[in-house]
Amino acid sequence: RNEKATTIAFPKFNKILLSGSATILEKEQFLLVQINGDGTLDNEFGTAGVTTTDFSEFGQNAYAKDMALDPHGNILVGGFCFGSNPTITLNSPTSNKNNLNLL
Repeated sequence: RNEKATTIAFPKFNKILLSGSATILEKEQFLLVQINGDGTLDNEFGTAGVTTTDFSEFGQNAYAKDMALDPHGNILVGGFCFGSNPTITLNSPTSNKNNLNLL
């Protein structure tokens, strides 16, 4: 597995959030990683601090290139798939963070 971060954000509660892409089974996928202030992965975020989104339904690799936090604490990630421009948002801060949802 090959992972690379392209953007960084600092949500509330002494966390660091990285977005980028991960190569999983030879396909690039959107990647989000949340790190605690002490440098450990945040086990309450995704699966052991990491979540990915596979856009293979579009038949292409996906690359996250930008990220923002909205006033409600939602994480917005923008990027591209070859031939498409998906934008995804993570569920609200109090909901299950294991899945990314398409807007």
